[in-house]
Amino acid sequence: MNSPKLVIRFLPVPRVDWLGNVTIQCKETGLEAELCYRGNSFLSRRSQHRSIKGKIFLSSSSQTIYEINGHWDRTVTIKDASNERVTIIYNANEALSGLKTPIVKDPKDIVPSESIIDMGRGEPSYTTEELGESEGSKEHLLRKGKERLQKK
Repeated sequence: MNSPKLVIRFLPVPRVDWLGNVTIQCKETGLEAELCYRGNSFLSRRSQHRSIKGKIFLSSSSQTIYEINGHWDRTVTIKDASNERVTIIYNANEALSGLKTPIVKDPKDIVPSESIIDMGRGEPSYTTEELGESEGSKEHLLRKGKERLQKK
């Protein structure tokens, strides 16, 4: 198994793309998958932007079992070659909407150099080491925190 290349471009606009061909082989079942990740080229069509296309087939006979098509940042479908039935195997909206906000369970696990934002209340929090570095910085941090709260 190999993996696609992560390409980061800054011009003309910043973007990130997965590019390249991937081959996955299962020695136990004799199945093989070939996937092609396409990005946004200079003269590309919108339909190919961040797309993934490929097939799953038997290695011995090269008979295609499934065809894979979609966009890795939206939805990816798989089509059964025998009966033409299409199934969604990945939906980015559903996958990302289920993510939970990280919660700090034990404040002792936080490194002194980390800053913390209490996501539940949207208020800044500070570690005791950060506050104790100097009285001037402590007053500055507290004043900035109060200003943020007043703006809300």
